[in-house]
Amino acid sequence: MRPERRSTKHLPPSPSDTHSYQEGYTFTVKTPDSGSVFGQGEGEAANKWGIGIIDRTNSSSPAESVLALPAGAASIHAESLDHDLNLAQTRIFPIMPEFFQRYDREVFSKKEKTKMIIESFTLDFRPHPDPPGWKPIVHPEGILYFYNEEKNAVTEANLYEDVYYQKITSDIATLDSFVRAKNLKMPENYTLAMDLNMQPSNEIYTDYYYADHDRKIVFFLDDVEAETNLPVWSQLDGVTSIAHLKHEIEAQYWHHGVLYPSTIELTVERVVELRDVVLHYLGDMMTSHYSTSSYSASELNEMLGQVNDLQKNIGYNSPGAVNLLSRLMHIFARQKFLNWHGVPEARIYRDQSVHGERKHKTLLIKILSPLLFSAPDVHMGSLEKLWVDGLMHGPAWRELIEKLNDEWQEFALYAMLLLIANIAYLAIQSIDNEQRGYRSPVQNRSRIHGSMDEVVSGDLKCS
Repeated sequence: MRPERRSTKHLPPSPSDTHSYQEGYTFTVKTPDSGSVFGQGEGEAANKWGIGIIDRTNSSSPAESVLALPAGAASIHAESLDHDLNLAQTRIFPIMPEFFQRYDREVFSKKEKTKMIIESFTLDFRPHPDPPGWKPIVHPEGILYFYNEEKNAVTEANLYEDVYYQKITSDIATLDSFVRAKNLKMPENYTLAMDLNMQPSNEIYTDYYYADHDRKIVFFLDDVEAETNLPVWSQLDGVTSIAHLKHEIEAQYWHHGVLYPSTIELTVERVVELRDVVLHYLGDMMTSHYSTSSYSASELNEMLGQVNDLQKNIGYNSPGAVNLLSRLMHIFARQKFLNWHGVPEARIYRDQSVHGERKHKTLLIKILSPLLFSAPDVHMGSLEKLWVDGLMHGPAWRELIEKLNDEWQEFALYAMLLLIANIAYLAIQSIDNEQRGYRSPVQNRSRIHGSMDEVVSGDLKCS
């Protein structure tokens, strides 16, 4: 089950592939009167992204497409000339690649001793004959999935079981019939991905998406609501540009490459594109203290070496290399989305707010800061440069923590030296009043109490 999805964003065609059913898009900005809060629902459980479990429903209003935002935020409103471009099947649902259940699905083997006999002259270790039209492929991580070259389709459903084979055959026929009925011209280079899930009612629900390898996007035959289908959507407010949204759609495409690397070709152009991105961020980290890179300079240097090695795999069947490329491209495409690339509000420094927000000191900071020699102001300023628009900058955060640890270690060291000096002074009789000839317990404790506190507090901070 997943959150409801009732609207769509049909991505515009490339200039070289424009069709009548895709033309006529107009975009206006409006503020919805109400909107569902990302990650909340009526009695819905939350998954690992904090998003309510998806309740599969098809669009009920295909006449317009709205990318829903929380109440009070602007939204994208697009109108298409074709108001009936929805598959609207009761058991076939559009879904983003990131919501495929590969990493949530649990399949177990019985824990028992077994025996097997390897028969004489065994050359074929396939457990079953290949399902008609489908070729089994093992992902570098170990997952088994199937590829149908004729239909350009992939799935990790167990097609050795007839119930899944019959279901996916029927669903592909349904999708193909819809494409023909609507006279849709499919991209020349695409893959249909399908995820089949058995429900408690013994019904099989099919989730699907199409991956366009030339445009590097995913697309659907149904309306898809961005708010409940893009896990990253909750991290940004005020998205109003389709050019901005395209970066996250590309990130979803590269997640498809992570799931099914055999469907993506490793080319010189893609390796060069990735290396160019890494080189840009490497130069940015070297010349700017406020780079938006999500990796440190040392990490980028290591990454550059791995990217250069990718060229050795070009022209070969290299699912591992494609998986690496897809993972990195997914991260960088999402970083473009988070930093508003391609729109006037683009964040070019990590401490820059795209909303122009200015932080104000709380009353507590205003009172305590002068008493603590303005130290809270310094640390507050550092934290505000790390936490911008609800996003934490990883490399800068690690750098700050390392710096604070070094300061606390020095703090504890100086306190320890002071403690040793105090104890040494206690052993010198001449510094006391000779007439008294002894020291009271209060006198002894007062000399070391402060230093002990400093040592303990410093150790606790460092730990």
